[in-house]
Amino acid sequence: MSTQAKAVQTTANVIENTIPYIIKGIFVIGIALYAIGKFKNRFVNLKEKSNYPTANVTDAQAKAKANSIISSKSFFDEFDFGDQYNATADALAGLNYNGFVKVYNAFGHQKGHLFGGDLNLIEFIHDQFSEVEIQYLSALQNGVFF
Repeated sequence: MSTQAKAVQTTANVIENTIPYIIKGIFVIGIALYAIGKFKNRFVNLKEKSNYPTANVTDAQAKAKANSIISSKSFFDEFDFGDQYNATADALAGLNYNGFVKVYNAFGHQKGHLFGGDLNLIEFIHDQFSEVEIQYLSALQNGVFF
C-alpha cells in the first residue's frame, strides 16, 4: 500500500471514529443550552413585603386584573389605539406595593410579540409600551417597579 493510500485510510478511520463523538457532543451541548434557557427564563414569584401595608386586592381580584391585562392584548398590538394601554393602566391604578406583587404573580409568564418569548408583567409592559406610557404607569406605582 502506498503512502498516499495509507494516509487516506488513516484519515478515513479518524473521521469514522470521531463522527459519533461529534454528534454526541452536539446533542449534549444542545440539551445543556435548552436546560439553561429554561432555567433562566423561568417565572419567579415576587414576595410580598411584611413591612409594607397588606395588599389592597384579594387573590381573586389580582387574578381578574391580570386577566384584564392579558385579554387586552391583540395580535395587532401596534394598531390597538390605546386599548391595551388603558386596560393595563386601569388594572394597575390604585394598587399598593403588595397589591402589585399579587397582580404580578397572577400574571405569571405570558407571550409577548410573535418572537418575544414568555414575559412577566414588568417585561411585558416594557415590551408593549413606549417610554412615556411606561413613565405614566410607573407614576401609578410610585416609581417602584418600572
